[in-house]
Amino acid sequence: MPKPVRPKVSAHYLTEMEAQNAAEPLNKTRKPDTTIAINLPAFFERCRECGQNAPTEADLHRHLKTSKARKFEAYKTVNSPSGKVFQCRVFQRSLSEQPVI
Repeated sequence: MPKPVRPKVSAHYLTEMEAQNAAEPLNKTRKPDTTIAINLPAFFERCRECGQNAPTEADLHRHLKTSKARKFEAYKTVNSPSGKVFQCRVFQRSLSEQPVI
């Protein structure tokens, strides 16, 4: 059985790759300076595209709500800058953090 990949590792790798995917960023928010809004199906698709083994969906659901690095705010519908609507996990970005995704 393959060893599960820690979410932080995948997220870090994917944020580094984000510049190559500027047309469809993972962060779906219209306020990237204050919030991060991630649609999990888009996250899993990006992991596959980048050849990354993503954590299981169950593991992500369990850990995202208790995130300490970025406070979980809600699971809600987000109207992205592209005009598309997504169901996203929304997190509060710390004031000192630079937008990366």
